[in-house]
Amino acid sequence: MSGDETSTVLFVQPDFEIDETEKAIACVERIEEIVADDPGPGKIYVTGVHAVFATSNRMMDRDNKVMLPLVALLLIFLLWVSFRTLRGVWIPLAVVVVAVVWTYGFIGLVGMKTTIICASIPIVLVSMGIADGIHILHEYYHHLRRGSENLDAIHRTMKEMNSPVVMTSVTTAVGFLALASSKVGPIREYGYAVALGVMCAMIFSMTFIPAMLAILGKPRRLAAAHENKDGFWNDVSRALGRFSMRRPRTILATFILVLIVTGALSTLLRVRNNPVAYFDEESNIRVSDAFLNGHFGGTGEISIQVDGLEPGALKDPELLTAIDEFQQSIEELPVVGRTTSVVEFLKRMNVVLNDDDPVFNRVPGTREDIGPD
Repeated sequence: MSGDETSTVLFVQPDFEIDETEKAIACVERIEEIVADDPGPGKIYVTGVHAVFATSNRMMDRDNKVMLPLVALLLIFLLWVSFRTLRGVWIPLAVVVVAVVWTYGFIGLVGMKTTIICASIPIVLVSMGIADGIHILHEYYHHLRRGSENLDAIHRTMKEMNSPVVMTSVTTAVGFLALASSKVGPIREYGYAVALGVMCAMIFSMTFIPAMLAILGKPRRLAAAHENKDGFWNDVSRALGRFSMRRPRTILATFILVLIVTGALSTLLRVRNNPVAYFDEESNIRVSDAFLNGHFGGTGEISIQVDGLEPGALKDPELLTAIDEFQQSIEELPVVGRTTSVVEFLKRMNVVLNDDDPVFNRVPGTREDIGPD
């Protein structure tokens, strides 16, 4: 019960592990059904670690169902504007679809868990995997416009694009593999998964794309994919190029200045990993968590183990007193709601066995209790 006697908390301890997400989701949904069927006269808040993870998984499923179609529609639009051909749209999309499917198949094969971090894998793979296909197709159309036959254009394209595609993909994969050094499991697995997906996209780009171009033959509407030399973006690119060549020192000085400023701002970064903060402030999880933190000790828990180094050490009043002092110092921290330990119970029993005299609110068996001798 809370100190103001307006709230009480009911602890439910599941008999499954925290990473068994399907059971967590089923458990939380059942509790929510019970609350909805019989809400009672008061307000009921449902929160806790399992509730957070269950809600996270439900949100990930919902987000993927919304984000992936939106990204696909945007990519289709951009690919159509770029190539103005159906093959220019579906061939690059096929590459990223296969990369995503292969990656998630690997995740399922090795038993990796999908976390909030892993929810971004499809979006990352789509944005990175599409680039190889775009480069290859642009180069292919470039050779066709210069008069090359279809197979000759494909050979020239792959000869020129093999090294860039391989190097960009490998360096990107290596960058994500650097996350494998992390001691945080979800981050480490995220690095493995994205690196694998990038390499899958590279392999598919270098095999599937030229094969499909050879099967489909030379496009009939090649003029539709012709470069617009007087287009807006070409004008912008030329202007930036001229400015950079005419003022190299200005570009370098600006780069160094921005680097210094952003480097200084990076010192303001604060590391925090509170899963509750992933949700909107108005969400049920955030509201419930805030309520429990305001009326009780909080929803986050950390356990500190004291090793007495020898059997019976916790009967030593000096060690118990040291634990008591340590506990009191922790409670002074602003991020700590409350603490509890075996010392609390001993102190409480000491008071009760001495007629509730507050003087005895201390560890029993100390020199104050048994005298100097």
